[in-house]
Amino acid sequence: DDDEDEDEDEDEDQDQDQDSNDEDEEEYFADQQDRASGGLPSGGGGGSVSIDELFSACREKRHVALKRLIKSWDSQPGPRASAVVDNEGNSLLHVAAAANWIQGIHTALQAGVPVNARNLEASTALHLAHAAGHATAETLLVALGADRSLANVYGVRCDGST
Repeated sequence: DDDEDEDEDEDEDQDQDQDSNDEDEEEYFADQQDRASGGLPSGGGGGSVSIDELFSACREKRHVALKRLIKSWDSQPGPRASAVVDNEGNSLLHVAAAANWIQGIHTALQAGVPVNARNLEASTALHLAHAAGHATAETLLVALGADRSLANVYGVRCDGST
């Protein structure tokens, strides 16, 4: 009985930790919204959400914040969050894959980022996951339709051929 009580206590602690993380993300999001009144919408879309906020949430693996920022961005006229790229042409999917962030990969794809979207070097998210040695992200991307045979500007493919 003592073991069962300890297991239940551990489960409750894990649930509380997750709730705390979600609350922290929501607090962060609210703070960012307050400070973003003059955000960088980059040619429409986004409203008060900046590109930097979208990519920071992705790089920092803040799932709740990323989903809310995408929703806020997409509620405004202009390009969708799925079309937003950083100064290297990386989409949210590229950033999530490079970080081996599975939840972020799913979120970017749900937002409409094409699985074979290319950056300025013609690299896909699969190229970035492959280069970083992130087998989990690589396997997921391939399962979701990423094309291993696409070459970037350096001729690098993810199927082993050159």
